[in-house]
Amino acid sequence: MQCTVCGVETESKYCKDCEMIMEEIIQKVGEKRWNAIDDCSYIYPMIVRATKGELTVNDIINAMEVED
Repeated sequence: MQCTVCGVETESKYCKDCEMIMEEIIQKVGEKRWNAIDDCSYIYPMIVRATKGELTVNDIINAMEVED
């Protein structure tokens, strides 16, 4: 199986790094808001950049504010 976000081989839907970033985002924005997003795939490239240290979780949240 491959990570839905970055494509690396993993045992679950998301790899450990991407899942950690996503959990932090969900924790900061809240479950209700996260579940209200119809298609969160636009966030995936930013999550990959966050795992590389190019972006922070706050950068991703700010980008989500613009999309809303």
